Amino acid sequence: MLNRMSRISKKTFERIASDVVSVLYSRYPVPLTTRAIAREVARDNEFIKSVLTFLESKKLVVSVKKDCGRWMKWKISRAAKSRMDASRPY
Repeated sequence: MLNRMSRISKKTFERIASDVVSVLYSRYPVPLTTRAIAREVARDNEFIKSVLTFLESKKLVVSVKKDCGRWMKWKISRAAKSRMDASRPY
């Protein structure tokens, strides 16, 4: 039995990516695992990892390389955080 992921539109992908950034922003400066982010956004780990690598290429998130074995941890980049701080009304 083949397990195929359904296709999603670019707009939906960008909306999910925005949700991932907001989850990381709300937990800043604590880095989160891919699994924790997937739980928050209600998506599977592999899909969230592809979203995170996309966001990393856009320099919105960074992977935190610690001695945590096989788990990757992620946090929002400083530049993205400062942009989000500037856009939030206080």
